[in-house]
Amino acid sequence: MVIPNGILNNPALGYVRQWILQHTQVLAVVDMARDLFQPKNDTQTSMVLLRRLSDEERRTATSRGLSYPIFMAVAEKIGHDKRGNAVFRRTPDGKDVIVARTEIVTEIDRETGEDVRREVEIRDRVVHDELPEVAEAYNVWLERLQ
Repeated sequence: MVIPNGILNNPALGYVRQWILQHTQVLAVVDMARDLFQPKNDTQTSMVLLRRLSDEERRTATSRGLSYPIFMAVAEKIGHDKRGNAVFRRTPDGKDVIVARTEIVTEIDRETGEDVRREVEIRDRVVHDELPEVAEAYNVWLERLQ
């Protein structure tokens, strides 16, 4: 779930956090970039991955609490700025990171009218979005637990 950080940080909302801890296992918390919902909304949020507890686990969580590891991460770049414009990856010296891919295109030969297929190289700038890296880090973290 995506949740405003105020719910996670505000002392007056401790009862919400208590309910979460008594009814779910918190698997991961990812602090999201402030621009995530921009340009329309400036709410600072976190993505919280939860697993619903069984009845027995809920009784244990309520009586003495549960102890388990939690994955934590920060996603500082989410692919766009506060105006909604794309943000691209850059090298340490400030140049755009470019990725090349090959596509097959079909064109009509002007002389014969036949379809002609040829490969073309497409070069694109890479959008700076750290969420795929966070997901990969979570998967590595899960594998280490097993």
